[in-house]
Amino acid sequence: MVSDDPQKFRRHGRFMQWPDNLVIGILKRDDLHLEEIDVWNILIKWGTAQIKLPFNNPNDWTSDDFSKLALKLKDCIPYIRFYHISGADFFNHVRPFKILLPKDLYNELLNYHQFKIDKPQFTTILSPRGIVLDSKLFGTRHAALIASWIDRQENFNPVTCHLVPYQFNLLLRGSRDNFKCSTFHRLCDNQGPALIVLKVKGTGELLGGYNPNGWNSTGDWIESTESFIFSLGDGKDPNHSILSRIKYSNFKCAIDDSPCIGPCFGTSDLAMVESSRVANGKFIYDLPWSCIQNCYERTITSTTNFAIEDYEVFKLIQKTPRTT
Repeated sequence: MVSDDPQKFRRHGRFMQWPDNLVIGILKRDDLHLEEIDVWNILIKWGTAQIKLPFNNPNDWTSDDFSKLALKLKDCIPYIRFYHISGADFFNHVRPFKILLPKDLYNELLNYHQFKIDKPQFTTILSPRGIVLDSKLFGTRHAALIASWIDRQENFNPVTCHLVPYQFNLLLRGSRDNFKCSTFHRLCDNQGPALIVLKVKGTGELLGGYNPNGWNSTGDWIESTESFIFSLGDGKDPNHSILSRIKYSNFKCAIDDSPCIGPCFGTSDLAMVESSRVANGKFIYDLPWSCIQNCYERTITSTTNFAIEDYEVFKLIQKTPRTT
């Protein structure tokens, strides 16, 4: 039995005794609805149980212990989809076990996460499992949580990516497309319902907002009772998230649809206002963002003005319900 819930998967009493061929068969599956970092951590736990190593104390392992584990996992490693593990998870959970990976693979992963070199010479990039989410900022469990907010499933605790009823189609990534407001409107106007996620520079907070109407540069306010802004905290635990819906009394000014600024929820509840300065004869875009609670129910961060490391905009498309 393969569970969608990583906690249940870990608690499965017989899992640690499963033979190699069964584990490899599971790793090959595209419908294994787990974050790839969960797959990796579970594999490490299985391997250590197989050779009777103390899982919680890898710092106490000898080089011989690592060699035994590497031999045990040799046939499993090719089926881990390392390129779908975030940079933070790679450095925190994969790098400590780098001796388990072939040197060429590890070096290419290091280049990918440190220098954004995404064309490996020796490694085949496997397709992601389950939902395809082209994001460098958040994962499928966050996508499921955001989807539950859109559908007003307030008590829903998402753990599986197959429950996400929306496609997240990337329209813009600041580090890829640039951070200008004009670029935002060029790539994101007239696309329908949209989601924005950004990473605050200095704190690492993940903030965002949902526009159920989408942007069209009308110069008017977008009226909505369904828009919201949110915080995903540092992105590590969805339970530390904050949801802030538009106040019903302010639904007529839910989102500013001005072509002169970037995404703006409320008057300044979460807003990007492009500004520039001249340095060495060139325009430098500081791109300040503001987050001052007014039209939405809750404050999502204690920082009122900030710069960002990156931001992404997604077009949301409702999936066709499956028939049984």
